[in-house]
Amino acid sequence: MAEGEMESIVPSALNTGSETGTLVEVKFQKNSYRTQKYLEAEPKALGVTQIMLSLFFMSIIFSTPTTDHFHTTIISPICSSVSIIAGSVAIAAQNLHLPTLKACLGMQIVACVGSMISFLSSFVLLGDYSVFTVCWGEYFGRTSQSDMCERLWVR
Repeated sequence: MAEGEMESIVPSALNTGSETGTLVEVKFQKNSYRTQKYLEAEPKALGVTQIMLSLFFMSIIFSTPTTDHFHTTIISPICSSVSIIAGSVAIAAQNLHLPTLKACLGMQIVACVGSMISFLSSFVLLGDYSVFTVCWGEYFGRTSQSDMCERLWVR
């Protein structure tokens, strides 16, 4: 339809005479059980799970030998901290206070994006520790360790 044209509505068989009625009537009713519906999703369990997984991931990050990767020094700890905050807000959302619920939704979205960034950057880090790494890493010059590495690699 072009702009400015009007659409004519043909009255249905139920509408007789000169009355024009609505084809569809939509009513919004307040659901008195919506709080129980939200609590069925167990936001407390979501929050505790997020916090525990983030602490586990951070313990892995800080227990591995440090490298000069931007991922291990900046991205992963920040993303894990955001997930810990999102888990805390999810636990706080148990009281069903509207601003807390909105903050919970926003933080869950931010934590999801942060987790995906951390997950994808972990694949970059895994590329450095591939199956084809010779012995225990790069070495420069001739040392007893490099000689032993070469002897083990030949066998």
